[in-house]
Amino acid sequence: MLLSLLVIALMALYVSLSISILQKDLFMPFFMVNPIKYKSMSSGFSTLWREQGPSSLWRGWSGKFCGYGVQGGCKFGLYEYFKRLYSDVLVDYNRTSIFFLSSASAQIFADVALCPFELAKVRVQTQPHFAKGFE
Repeated sequence: MLLSLLVIALMALYVSLSISILQKDLFMPFFMVNPIKYKSMSSGFSTLWREQGPSSLWRGWSGKFCGYGVQGGCKFGLYEYFKRLYSDVLVDYNRTSIFFLSSASAQIFADVALCPFELAKVRVQTQPHFAKGFE
């Protein structure tokens, strides 16, 4: 019970920190789709505000929220799983190596779990009529 509350709290912290880094994450898809139109951060922000209004700043937040929640849950949950697995398999190895391998393994699976959500977020941001309920 306590462990599940801790995991939920860590996921909420991870998601809130990730959402707070909005500027770069908001403008990168637009820069990649149309680099001529969005030349810099400031001109891109004003162009986006003028063309799509203030709601464009929040577009894609649900995909980001769900995706980073899943990524954080996988990262922290799978780290503990791999730490136990590698500790049982690699008995004679240094604990630092086991912690490093556990962290790297968990990060790989967490990033793969994030990919579909990130794809949906970018499509919601760059294609105005894609998944209207997923804004």
